[in-house]
Amino acid sequence: MRYSIAALLVIVSLTCVAAAAPQIGVKGGVNLASASYDPDHPSVTIETNEGLLIGATIGLPVDRARNLHFRGEVFYVQRGWDEKVSIGGASFTSGIDVEEIVVAPFLIYRYPTTGAQPFVEVGPELGFNTKARIRGDRIEDLTDWETVNYCLDLGGGLVIPSGKGGEIVLEGRYSLGLADVYGESLLDINTRGVQLLIGFNFPPPRK
Repeated sequence: MRYSIAALLVIVSLTCVAAAAPQIGVKGGVNLASASYDPDHPSVTIETNEGLLIGATIGLPVDRARNLHFRGEVFYVQRGWDEKVSIGGASFTSGIDVEEIVVAPFLIYRYPTTGAQPFVEVGPELGFNTKARIRGDRIEDLTDWETVNYCLDLGGGLVIPSGKGGEIVLEGRYSLGLADVYGESLLDINTRGVQLLIGFNFPPPRK
């Protein structure tokens, strides 16, 4: 039920934006991915992996002053991490590789300055799993991995005017996974990520 409500909100939001002749953009960068395990175990260390994030955006201002903006995103993201397990004097390392297609609506506040504008943002992510594998002595598919992941993103950045209405966007955000993505495990596993991005917003279409 919660997935259906979240998906409906995303679809309605993107439909409203599309009806208002919005600004289109592209972005890409790196996802510094990791995870949290609950309960935590002192013999297990989680190590960050770098993954690709690339996608498209659509957005528009929602107030007369043009400080508050709505932005919808669709992007491909690689999530994954390494697990280092130490028992006695021995240790071994395995890894998890996950890929998702994500739909994410954001609410953004741009500080009213001339020239480059700092901004803050908040929004949910709804990720649809396309691959989940474990790396060890051999690579195996994780068939019990959840098909849907959901996260809360918090971040900010800088919008730099470029040319005839275009914008360069520098962005950093933290993605906090709220779903237990591997329900068959004895642990609750939640994804984490620090996303560093650069993007370009094309000029809005002329009416």
